[in-house]
Amino acid sequence: MRLQELFTDLEIQYVHPVNRGTPTRIPDNADSRASVIDLVAASAALINQEGFHYKVKVDDRERWGSDHRPLQIEVPISGSEPEMRCKRKIEAWSEEEDDYVTQICGDVGRMIENVSETAEDLEAIMGRVSTVFERAWC
Repeated sequence: MRLQELFTDLEIQYVHPVNRGTPTRIPDNADSRASVIDLVAASAALINQEGFHYKVKVDDRERWGSDHRPLQIEVPISGSEPEMRCKRKIEAWSEEEDDYVTQICGDVGRMIENVSETAEDLEAIMGRVSTVFERAWC
């Protein structure tokens, strides 16, 4: 299946960064040329919302050693502030952090084994991924 066909099936509109030709991939090899290969995809409804913006970050310090420039995407969120169900902080590099990551990787890994190609199944899996993170956190 071609990428454009998948976008059509999922009702996603292809968008590329408004970057006036600014490359998103900067090769380490000086003989290779830079290219604009990184894609942004979103639904037409999201793209047309006020407050939806995307741009290519051109400061090389923000690449963190990658040969790709980061794309910054701002997505508007409407409604009230989300309710905090639990207030918790996990210390970096702690055993608690290891347990958190292990639980998420295990649960998400089991989901990946049963991935389907339909939009409905993909949407259901994304909902379950959200639940996995929430369960691991609280």
